[in-house]
Amino acid sequence: MPVPSHAPAGAPTPLSGPGRHVAVVLVFLALTIAFTWPLPVRLTTHVLDTGTDPELLLWALGWNAHAFFTQPLSIFDANIFYPSHYALAYSENMIGSSLLFAPIIWLTGDLVFTMNLVQLSSVCLSAIGAYLLARRLGLSVAAAILAGLVFGFAPARFFRIAQAHLTTIQWMPFCLAYLHTYLGRSGRPRDLRLAVLFYVAQVLASGHGAVFLTVAVFACLAYRVVLGEPIQPIRRLRDLGITGALILLPAVLILLPYRAARAEVPALARELDDYGSSLSSYVSSPTPVHQWLLGTLPAWVTASPPDAYLFIGVLPIVLALIALVTWRPAVASSASRAEKLAAWRTAPVPFYGLLAALAFWFTLGPPIGLWRWTYALPVFSFLRVPSRFVLLEVLAVAILAGFGFQWVSRAMRPAARGLMAAGLGLLLVVEFMPGSMDLAPFAIAPSSADRWLNGRPKPFVVAEIPIPDSLDVVTQSRRNTLYMLHSTAHWQKIVHGFSGAEPQHYTELHPKLVRFPDEESLNALVDLGVTYIVFHPDLYPAPGERADAEARFAQYHDWLRVEYIGTDSRVYSLHRP
Repeated sequence: MPVPSHAPAGAPTPLSGPGRHVAVVLVFLALTIAFTWPLPVRLTTHVLDTGTDPELLLWALGWNAHAFFTQPLSIFDANIFYPSHYALAYSENMIGSSLLFAPIIWLTGDLVFTMNLVQLSSVCLSAIGAYLLARRLGLSVAAAILAGLVFGFAPARFFRIAQAHLTTIQWMPFCLAYLHTYLGRSGRPRDLRLAVLFYVAQVLASGHGAVFLTVAVFACLAYRVVLGEPIQPIRRLRDLGITGALILLPAVLILLPYRAARAEVPALARELDDYGSSLSSYVSSPTPVHQWLLGTLPAWVTASPPDAYLFIGVLPIVLALIALVTWRPAVASSASRAEKLAAWRTAPVPFYGLLAALAFWFTLGPPIGLWRWTYALPVFSFLRVPSRFVLLEVLAVAILAGFGFQWVSRAMRPAARGLMAAGLGLLLVVEFMPGSMDLAPFAIAPSSADRWLNGRPKPFVVAEIPIPDSLDVVTQSRRNTLYMLHSTAHWQKIVHGFSGAEPQHYTELHPKLVRFPDEESLNALVDLGVTYIVFHPDLYPAPGERADAEARFAQYHDWLRVEYIGTDSRVYSLHRP
């Protein structure tokens, strides 16, 4: 029996055999491979993007895998920005992804391979999660597959794949699926606890995703309460139980190091900036189809260049609009007010329409965006760019698109419905397909000196030289992330670092290290307790600079004792004479 058009949340659906679910997963896996080609055959040698953010996230994956064994209770006391104690909390911590993929790091030691798997899995799991959510909301298998296609592969989400701290939002639809199930037909404590489990998984995987999901959950609960849902706090707490409270505990505890990190680095509590996006951003995407469509728009739309890709797609928006325009509450006109409210309360279409509008309002930024009035809330100020709320909007539009297809195909025979779903799925793939992905060769190659240090008695503290004398912040940051990746050879404390903000002590130390060695820089490092200096002669851009540095190292030989000489680097122990 076909599922009714615009079925209410929790409406019973025909059960599918495990073979059908496996087939759906394989379809999404095949599409993930096709969309990211040729990355799947270059997982150990190439990355989707290079730069400070990807290198920071590579380091974070490695640090977490190391700390799980060596200091699990003080994992946020990372090895960068010595002597800071909460450096992992200066940005996204990647703990959720590390919990899943640490065994691969332990077995292979390959952070590039692991990061690529994190990014690819986020695409496939996002599609699977949206499929599950759509099924729990009463959509047919075909409609749910289309919803999964939109959330997994729509350009506004897919082209952020290189930003692993943003793309790992795959647990949002899983959480919402079990929340709707609990609030709908089941009311079972098990479904509430599963919703909490996936909420915690999202909090640990991505701070951005945690904010998006929190907005969605509170919007869902507020929507139902406004439309007559009894709050029933005692029952909800009983259903959550001790088990649910223990599951939720990590999401609460993870706030503590972030609070402590703000005490170390007040700059983490960023000021509200004007991050509104240009008009062209809302119709821009890098896919060939969308680039062609963009060229047909009036010049005033594209007058300012896009600062983000926020266009979800033509077909998803059309299907979502069909769902919104055609939806009607499934009650008779003579029904009581309570029955009418219940019909609205349990209906996914109006809720996800409101959620899409709410997310879009967030993306607008100052002065008319919702961001201005929520920025001061806990955790919200950690996200500076409101346009990233488009990721939540994509999920809402994906669900609406599934309902739009269900309405369009409501009178069709199963065979015709299947053909139509296949045709729309193909059109979505054509509209979203990026073509061959641009990859960059990349390898983490600690110097011979860093590898030698791994055999020295621990703990110790390291500073690496040279630091570029440049006004270019990117140049300076790239050198710091290089030294962070060098530290993966020994995982001991280093004075360098790059993250969402920089502690004041390193801001003051950095210009001193540019002139290293001299009296001021040597005294500063000794006062910090630095044990070793790793010297990289080949990193000086000009022969004259290298010769000058070599002369200064010789001049301060009573401070610097040679411990190791390698082909590409040297190690000095540091002593105040």
